[in-house]
Amino acid sequence: TIGISSRPVRSKTSKNMASFEGEYKDELIATAAAITAPGKGILAADESTGTIGKRFAPIGVENTQPNRVRYRELLFNTPGLGQY
Repeated sequence: TIGISSRPVRSKTSKNMASFEGEYKDELIATAAAITAPGKGILAADESTGTIGKRFAPIGVENTQPNRVRYRELLFNTPGLGQY
């Protein structure tokens, strides 16, 4: 085990909410709060070849490994992209 109990604990604020007790509880809460703050989120860049191909097709980009790499590099390296 890694020190996290998966035993659901009833929340005092809602019957439908569950929380977890364990060594990393505070860290987990802080991480969740940080990524759900206004203007923040998670960039999922692990699309399947088929899914990214559906993005490329309407704009006439061939679904090749080099094009997929270049597309992901744009996501990670475009200055100011996080503002949108």
